[in-house]
Amino acid sequence: MKYLFLFFIFFSFLAANINELLYIEAKLYTKIIKISNFQKKNKKIVIDLIYDKDSVKIAKKMAKFLEKNGVDVRMDTVPNFSEADAYILVTKKISDKFKKRLLRTKKLIFSIYPDMIKDSMVSIYIGAKVKPIINLYLIKKASIYINPIILKVAKIYEKD
Repeated sequence: MKYLFLFFIFFSFLAANINELLYIEAKLYTKIIKISNFQKKNKKIVIDLIYDKDSVKIAKKMAKFLEKNGVDVRMDTVPNFSEADAYILVTKKISDKFKKRLLRTKKLIFSIYPDMIKDSMVSIYIGAKVKPIINLYLIKKASIYINPIILKVAKIYEKD
């Protein structure tokens, strides 16, 4: 019984941390889009959340936080390449072919998983401080302009 109680406490603590992380990411990603002028003038930010069947619940939570920040969110397993200002990957499975298609759109690609920075342009670094982590290689490859202010506060991803 004691172990069952500890088990529930651990997972409730973990769930609270995931919600806080998603909340921080939703705020941070929205600000990066605004600072870098990716949104169309006088329009709401439009973000495609790209998820897989294993991450539906997390994608729905992220969508709620983004909508609270005034973002139009579309959730799909395949991105809508026409209207989105940015894409958020809520998956750990992404093929090279799919990544190349996303890079050709010249839109920001975010990931909610820090270990997926190799497949996205921006993620979040959690250490002593919480800050964006930037993959300059993919940003340059897609010929995207990022406001230099973001680079001053970000941690730069170094390809292994």
